[in-house]
Amino acid sequence: MVIASREPLGWQRHDREWNDRIDTVAVDDLSMADRHRLLDASGVLDPAEREAIAAASAGVPFYLHLAIDARAYAGTSPDPVSPEAILERFLQHVAPDEFRTLELLGLPRVFDNGIFTAITTAFGLPAHISAWKSLISYSFVHAADQDQAAHRFQLHQLMVTALRRHLDDEVAATLHNVLHSLWRDRAESGSDRVAALREACYHGVRAGTLTAVALLDYVDRIAAAGGKQGIDAVLVDLNEYLADGNRSDTTEFRELTQCLAAEGAILLGDANRADELTAAIATESTGPVAERLTLAAANARRILGRTDDALDIYTTLWSAGSGQVRLDAGLWAADLHMRQGRFVQALELCDQLDELADADDHEFLGDIARLRHLTYRMSFDTDAAARYLADADTHYEAAESIVGQANIATNRAELLALTDPAAGIAAAADAIAIQRDLGALHELGKVHTALGIAYLALADLEAADRAFADACETLDRAGYRSGRARAELFRAGLHARRGDRAAAVTGARWAVSELEAANVYPALVLLARAVLALFGWSDPAVSLAAARAVTRIQPPTPDQDLDHAAQVIFAKVLGLDPAAYYREAITRTDAAAGYYNHNVRIDSPSGPVNVRIPVAGADMMDLHVWPEVEILRAIEPFVTAAPRVRWECTDPTYQIQDHIEGELLDDIAPRGQAVPSFVPREVARLFGDLRLIPRALLPHSHQSDLSDDPLTFASRLSDVTHGVFRDNRDRYARLYQALEIPPDPFATIETGWRTLESRPFRLLHADVHHKNMIIRDGREVVFLDWELALYGDPLYDVASHLHKMGYQPDEQVSFLEQWAAAEPAASTPGWESDLQTYLNHERIKSVIVDAVRYSKVLADGSRSPDQEAALITNLIVKLCLAQQVWGRERNFDPVFVDSALRAGA
Repeated sequence: MVIASREPLGWQRHDREWNDRIDTVAVDDLSMADRHRLLDASGVLDPAEREAIAAASAGVPFYLHLAIDARAYAGTSPDPVSPEAILERFLQHVAPDEFRTLELLGLPRVFDNGIFTAITTAFGLPAHISAWKSLISYSFVHAADQDQAAHRFQLHQLMVTALRRHLDDEVAATLHNVLHSLWRDRAESGSDRVAALREACYHGVRAGTLTAVALLDYVDRIAAAGGKQGIDAVLVDLNEYLADGNRSDTTEFRELTQCLAAEGAILLGDANRADELTAAIATESTGPVAERLTLAAANARRILGRTDDALDIYTTLWSAGSGQVRLDAGLWAADLHMRQGRFVQALELCDQLDELADADDHEFLGDIARLRHLTYRMSFDTDAAARYLADADTHYEAAESIVGQANIATNRAELLALTDPAAGIAAAADAIAIQRDLGALHELGKVHTALGIAYLALADLEAADRAFADACETLDRAGYRSGRARAELFRAGLHARRGDRAAAVTGARWAVSELEAANVYPALVLLARAVLALFGWSDPAVSLAAARAVTRIQPPTPDQDLDHAAQVIFAKVLGLDPAAYYREAITRTDAAAGYYNHNVRIDSPSGPVNVRIPVAGADMMDLHVWPEVEILRAIEPFVTAAPRVRWECTDPTYQIQDHIEGELLDDIAPRGQAVPSFVPREVARLFGDLRLIPRALLPHSHQSDLSDDPLTFASRLSDVTHGVFRDNRDRYARLYQALEIPPDPFATIETGWRTLESRPFRLLHADVHHKNMIIRDGREVVFLDWELALYGDPLYDVASHLHKMGYQPDEQVSFLEQWAAAEPAASTPGWESDLQTYLNHERIKSVIVDAVRYSKVLADGSRSPDQEAALITNLIVKLCLAQQVWGRERNFDPVFVDSALRAGA
């Protein structure tokens, strides 16, 4: 180091040994002992004076020499080592123009030749290269940073402090304005944008050129170009500005600092800090800065899981806000609609935002495209999600948005983890590096989750475990509640793949509880149910949450089956192929068939399953309201005595259920024989359990058609039966006539419909009989075949059951007593009359429907002689009961009935 290449000889009065010593020391590294040694060598022997000079110099050799020199010329000066005295001594050795240049360069925090030229030109001072080289040769002028190629310099702070005291306020304001313009232009040219924008802010505020509102634009550009670090830098500068108590415009700037601090905390994922900073704000305040601060408050609440509060604020800003804040609030409102499963509403709001956005605002257009990507990804449409991710990436590149492109990196890793796991691992590595540089904890946690999913899909379970652990730890630190729940949900899949049922159920249940508490991502709740179902497991809490979730979700397209899509996603991640069971089932010849479905038992690694395939071309002779899969999922939290759905598909149409081991009741006690004593009790219990299911949790489809009016319900039943008769009476006229079915079989029951009493409706099984009950473990009844389930009068369930069971008289009495105890709200006075009305309908319906069905069965020759005889006997019983409804007493000869059925049409 050369201490004084341009310093007066008097500043170098020290011996060669001292010169050698300080040549090895940095400019500001002299210890107090070294300072005292130099002062001793310079003849400063008074301890108090030596201490004062050593302290004032701050250990800078240049200032020590100036202080010594000033002391020698102090004369009557009361303080020869004050900054003023030292600066005055310095003035003795430099030309006035050079000092004036130094005085002006004491204002910028850094300068280079371009800044030197702009300042000297603006103030009429020498701007030639010799003046520049002379200036930077001073030892108190040093490189601003390690990047020597930048050729930027600073004056030492002690010199800056002294020089700025001499600068007139008006001159300082003019100079700040010059520097603001210069740095603004440099930012526009794209050269070191973040640093240039920060300096433009610094000088623009001090020049009075930038208001708090104008500063917001700079902040946004800094955030887009450099993220959190750039915002922090502006915040430091603004707080320094506010520390000057003589400012008149501090109120709005103080509000701005609060806003920037909150936004910076959010960018880092520290939502708790952002919430602390914004907890006391008045969310109804107006104006650009106040609205921006309100937006930050909503963002903090959103991340912390107070979703409803956040959505209220966003909606208010979208309705009454202005400018970009309004658009941003609309975007976040759309985001929360997406998070809460209102996908249609989210996409509609995106369309409105597209219309309002500036065509050149690529940052915002990228945000809209990314939200569409998230909407489709969260509704499990990965193809559409990929298209919009590409759109967002294009916009962010055009905007040169660092943060936007970083978010795209995260989303790309998340999408590829589901669609191309090997590529997802590489994408996650890139995203982790980017997010670590930005310091965004919540984004970093999401990337670790994506990495875990990718490893899980590739069956690298140890790597997946590490990634999920990193995700959970990072997201816990960020306070990102829903992100943490998502990580735990996929970690439940890892537990399931390892065969750890308890851990899988616990993880899924915890994730679901967090998602529901935050009121977000109902579609992810479907994933929780799916991961358990794929292994043949269930949990009441998860099942109930999934039933609630279904009622809240608005699929992007009306025909989209999100339950199936959720299963497909997790099946791929878990390396499962349930469709293989269907492919095997359609090759088998041992299917058991009812009127509407074939059932094939298939062995799977997690136990036997039942592949249930609809019978092609089946005659629909009953009232169908919902797909059976939707019913089974709705009842899962409430009814344990039913199969669980493991998988369902609509193209081709089939479902995979638990295979229920046990004996069919029809094999143990066919119609006409006494059933085990516990059967009536279990049926009554089932009906009581069905009453526990809230109407709102019944399948979402056809919810608007449901009515609690008994006549409306009866009309729906009657219309179907009328339709079956109308469709078959011409073709099967001879059969109906032979079986003595009247031309108008319904005349006798029409009056009964109009006398039905109102009672609380519930979900009905509507088809409980011998062939739909399996006895498991000798005493447990499992109820099958839920495809005819309805919402209606519980007495219809009772009537349907009694008619199809054919109980012995004492069994029927026992069942009705137990049913009345299980459903006291339905067994109100006069219920017996309504029960008879429904029974009359069932008896007429049976002969109309079964006459046609049995005729077709006998015609195709698929049953054994004993089975055919059982059909004849069964139909004769039903004919006799129907004749009673019509006011007749008839006996039918089995041979005659057999002949009539075989004659058919």
